[in-house]
Amino acid sequence: MKIFNVLLIDEHPIVLSGLRDIFAKIPNCDIVGQANDGLTAIQILLEKQVNLIVLDIELPLFSGLEILAKIKELNIDTSIIVLTSDTDKRSFTKAKKLGCQGYILKSFPVHEIKNTINAVLLESTYYSNRLETSLEELTPHADLERLSKTEMKVMQHVANKLTSAEIATQLFISKKTVDNHRNNICKKLQLNGGHNALINWVSDNRAFIEKI
Repeated sequence: MKIFNVLLIDEHPIVLSGLRDIFAKIPNCDIVGQANDGLTAIQILLEKQVNLIVLDIELPLFSGLEILAKIKELNIDTSIIVLTSDTDKRSFTKAKKLGCQGYILKSFPVHEIKNTINAVLLESTYYSNRLETSLEELTPHADLERLSKTEMKVMQHVANKLTSAEIATQLFISKKTVDNHRNNICKKLQLNGGHNALINWVSDNRAFIEKI
């Protein structure tokens, strides 16, 4: 029987506790680590052999999508289940593209979570039919609400095609501070690819940004 070394990743202790209770009743699963932020999760992945991950999308330091991208980049052979409160349909689409085998919302009944785990353990995929009615096509406005006032100003200057040095002059701050703001914006908007990803996002959503 194949043994699954499980890594649990969630910011909330009560969620981790609930997952431990579920996996405690599955004989071929061994929890080898847990993390409440993305950085710790990546460190565990690099140190231990993990072949099943259950993770949230919204995490401190590195998001779940960033962890998925890192797993793909490093070609780590592991099965992945996303367990999240994020109802943005774009997150689901990105997670599937990055290789997750299961996707479930925390609001779903416990038996749905168990169904997802059991399917992935059998090397299958499981995306509940409930997702069709539970996920939303959120507009960029929902993403922008996560940004601080200064981050919004930086975003607007990026939309006007200013460089970091030029933005620094406009806002009377250092270029390094501007770069930090840009990095924070990318994390909050779940953009992979650094400053180029931000420029592309701004270009795609210019009409929304100009109305702010």
